[in-house]
Amino acid sequence: MDFETFNIFDAFGMNDTAEDKAEKVKETKKAEDIKADNTVTDIDTDDIDLEDEAEDSADISDSTEEEIKDKASKTKKVAPKKKKETNLVGPVVVKGIGFTYTYGDAGVRYKPVEVVKATYDAGYKEIALMELYHDGASTIFCDFKKASNEDNQIGEHVTVLSGENRASYQTCDFGELEAEEVSVFDLSLKYVESHPDFKGCSMNVDTAICSATPVFTKKVTLVDDKEYTVYDDSGNQTMTGAQIKSLYPEKDVTIVAYTSDANVLFIGATTKSRLIVSRSDLGIEGESKSVKTKELYRLPFVLWIETYGTKAQLTADDFSGKVVVDKNDIVDYLKNYYRIFRSQSRKFDISYDRNSGIVGVAVVSGEKGAAVAAPSFNIVSNVITFPFYRVDSEFKERVENTELGVFKGYENVETHDVCGVTFERKLPKIPAYLLSDVIKEFSKDLTKENMVQIYWSINEHCYYIKKPAASYTKVRVLYEMCHTDDVLALTIHSHNTMTGRFSAIDDADEIYTGLFGVIGNLDKDELTMSFRAGMEGSFTTIKCSELFSFDGFGGMCA
Repeated sequence: MDFETFNIFDAFGMNDTAEDKAEKVKETKKAEDIKADNTVTDIDTDDIDLEDEAEDSADISDSTEEEIKDKASKTKKVAPKKKKETNLVGPVVVKGIGFTYTYGDAGVRYKPVEVVKATYDAGYKEIALMELYHDGASTIFCDFKKASNEDNQIGEHVTVLSGENRASYQTCDFGELEAEEVSVFDLSLKYVESHPDFKGCSMNVDTAICSATPVFTKKVTLVDDKEYTVYDDSGNQTMTGAQIKSLYPEKDVTIVAYTSDANVLFIGATTKSRLIVSRSDLGIEGESKSVKTKELYRLPFVLWIETYGTKAQLTADDFSGKVVVDKNDIVDYLKNYYRIFRSQSRKFDISYDRNSGIVGVAVVSGEKGAAVAAPSFNIVSNVITFPFYRVDSEFKERVENTELGVFKGYENVETHDVCGVTFERKLPKIPAYLLSDVIKEFSKDLTKENMVQIYWSINEHCYYIKKPAASYTKVRVLYEMCHTDDVLALTIHSHNTMTGRFSAIDDADEIYTGLFGVIGNLDKDELTMSFRAGMEGSFTTIKCSELFSFDGFGGMCA
């Protein structure tokens, strides 16, 4: 390779002798003298007119000052013009939802806030709980405001306002609920009992004025030639879309139609001109308080065990006559009735949809394993007989009617232990090719256990495999439950090179209602596998051919 070389001492003059340095000093001084002479000779004082120079300087200075002033005038902040206050010409019409109020004399101008205050003083307090707009001429429009949190308390007493309709309630009107337990949700239910047209409404509650107004959120686009039932405080009217539109000025006004679950329309309107009215403008003292109620569950409700799709209607009879229960009551019920919730290691979540009346419970973790072999047990026949069941009332029949199938057994009325389980499927058999896919998945790594779950798609009407999030070892699987609206059809795990039979760890894990499987001896030509239906830790064996359809597979197993 070619290199370009140089001497660092030569490059920076480090090898110069004393004579060389003296010569360079002389040359440098000579060059500076020549430069000085040239600088002097370049200036000819005879050509300089000092007066002209002064004038030029003055012109530059004046020009600069004008430019500065011009720039300052452009950058000077201009005070914003005061927005002209809109006045409405009387008589002013307030179009509320369910009421109309007219204020003022013809031709007289009124401030919008003055009109709103007059409407409020006339008894239409709901105007303080609504969004307000005006058209700049002679009309004020109302629209629904956001509803209050349904968990908030309503206060000691409240009046629901909707036009001429008035309904007043005190906390003592809500049965066995304490004052701090009555929520906005309870108020909406109570109101709908006597006002069925308002079914599906929420409430906007103002505790400072002890008032509330119904709120709807489902909007409807009006069709001119379609007939609608329209809410009116003097009685509902049947109107076409065109007739409704004719009641409002056309220019820059948007009609807002809401529908209740009873298919009644509530009509409001908006414009570009929003009207802001403060509480002090209406003479309201203090702010509305937002205080949460205790977390309560209203009976009756449907208890949905999401893990395996069991749904049960629970009433006050299931909770010693209580009309409302708290989370601890539900947990006690679950632990008393389902073994899976008695385990300290099992985590579960509880959710509550008040509108549908469903309490959902989801188990979020589980464990499979082959560390300890399970003791053998007798296969229970599909025909169950209990001689002692007919002798006394120690046992009662227990039925878990799931989307997967019907699980039946006999439950001890004191301990809630279940025995004698049977299963009758509702869904079609699982295609055998999915079992083949499971075996291939399990055979990828024989140093660890593995696990999958087979689901039935409610929308697609077919089965599919889902692998839950989990950690795997040679003898154990710690997994998280999948959360989906589809039906869990089968939970199946591997015992890798060990025998495909259920272990004590599996028994402890599989105490919820469902179908389970285990596959072992995956290192051999002949696999071993077991399948069973279980409820509350009691099981009945199911043949492979009862679970899977082997059409076209030549009988993979029997």
